[in-house]
Amino acid sequence: MTYPKYGDWCKKNVIETIRKQRIYEEKEYLEDFIFNPNSDLYSSGIYDYEVDTLLWIINGDDPDDLSNSLFSAVQYEFAEKYFHMAQEMNPGMDMKTIRNNGGDYLKLLSDALNNITIDELKNTVMYAFEHGTEEIVNHEIQYMKTTIGNVVNVIKSGLAEIGNAHIDYLDPKTERKEIPVNEFKKYLLHLNQSGIFADTVSWRYVDLFESGNYGLECDIGHNNGFELNAVIFSKNEEDKDRVNEILRESEE
Repeated sequence: MTYPKYGDWCKKNVIETIRKQRIYEEKEYLEDFIFNPNSDLYSSGIYDYEVDTLLWIINGDDPDDLSNSLFSAVQYEFAEKYFHMAQEMNPGMDMKTIRNNGGDYLKLLSDALNNITIDELKNTVMYAFEHGTEEIVNHEIQYMKTTIGNVVNVIKSGLAEIGNAHIDYLDPKTERKEIPVNEFKKYLLHLNQSGIFADTVSWRYVDLFESGNYGLECDIGHNNGFELNAVIFSKNEEDKDRVNEILRESEE
């Protein structure tokens, strides 16, 4: 399988995504706090004056749910364009297989962010502040709340199969850790019982570009610098509604 490589489109992808986003911060906050290397934000040493760090902070008011951060918008759009390009490069493979294999889009994203200067980021964010209209989460993507127990029940139902599971670290320099599919359920329950992750999970359906395959993608939580991700595919399109019912049985 052939994967896209780093090029001008990577940086352009990030810039275009940011320019379209709605920025919820105050102008003074952006100029005097976020983009001021001498502000109190950086005095503790917890935050770095780097592009990826600033993207997490902007629009990321809730440290327990960073799905609204600018970084999340950039990561999502980058991944979708990456997988589209991968499909064009591998016309004989369906999108389910391509997304299962994953590729190295996070490494490409990291390279793209490293190629953007702070001044470029500031100019792009301020443009978005003035003109951006898109929500971080696309209106067509419906997130739902469920529980880890319901996720396990979906796996046990036989109506779905795990495509892949992995841990992404918030530090883009740290490589993703793959989780064996046959160990995912045990791994998930262990994390939940140990208190590392909250019991409530955000899931969303993904139509894999009209391929007839439907995926369930989850971000189980940002804790201790990492996020557990998984993709579960409904085995048949007609099973999608039943899988949805199982996930909603304990919906909050």
